[in-house]
Amino acid sequence: MAKTEELDKDSKNRLKKLEEEWGKVGSSFDKFTAFDLRLLLENFQPLQELVRAIVAAELQAALAIQSDGAAATVPPMAEPPPEDSEALKNARQDLDQLKKRKADQTQKDLTECNTKAAELFKEKDSYKQEIKDLKAKCKQLQSQLQQTQADLADAQAHSSAEPTLAFLRSDPQLAQTTDLADLPADNTQALIQTVAVLAQIDNLKRLWGTLKDRCETRKRAVTDKEHALLQAALAWHNHNWRSLPLRLIDVAAASRYDYETQLRSRHLTKGETVAAMYLPGIADGSGKTLCKALVQTQ
Repeated sequence: MAKTEELDKDSKNRLKKLEEEWGKVGSSFDKFTAFDLRLLLENFQPLQELVRAIVAAELQAALAIQSDGAAATVPPMAEPPPEDSEALKNARQDLDQLKKRKADQTQKDLTECNTKAAELFKEKDSYKQEIKDLKAKCKQLQSQLQQTQADLADAQAHSSAEPTLAFLRSDPQLAQTTDLADLPADNTQALIQTVAVLAQIDNLKRLWGTLKDRCETRKRAVTDKEHALLQAALAWHNHNWRSLPLRLIDVAAASRYDYETQLRSRHLTKGETVAAMYLPGIADGSGKTLCKALVQTQ
């Protein structure tokens, strides 16, 4: 008689299904075949016992007939070999253990997966908060940078304006000729007024004319403070006319005299070589000379 351990996978599955349907009331086998019958006869103990019982009953009936109605005692059919029952029991135990190990491993994997997912979500939330904090920090630093740049520009403007304002305050005659005689005591307000006046082209030319008259009268070149005031006025004007900026016309000593861009001092009417520059000239953005450079020739 065959053992279930020797059956292939399909035969085992079919036998299991037949066993499940055996004891159900009103159950009917799906496409019951001769192969199914053989599976049950060789491997299904209840059917085997039923067959044994039928055979024993038939045998007892036959013996009773042969002995003229005398009771015939037929020994009960022997139980299936113990090894068959033990093998089936072991197989089921092995299957149960396999299922349990598989279920335990699946549960372990699921738990690990859930734990990892929770960690990832936690890290994601942490990263979101960190990014949010960094954005806020960047915004704060950007605001601080803008304020620092504004403070620096203001400080530079005041530091560059202070010598100019101090010079104008110390030179009432020059301040009077440029309409800056009554500067406010507050340097910021004084700077605003000075820029507003000297940034205009007409006032810039008037400043240049005043410095020219000084150089001619005193027979000297423009001083460093006067030159700085002229440069500052030119820069303030160019701030509003960046596409056509004015520029100073500087003349190097020992260069050839050019009557189109240079003007001899009235004290010197001869000479074709520049000995010194008294006052730089002014040219517009196209290169046209607005004020000729005042020079001494030899």
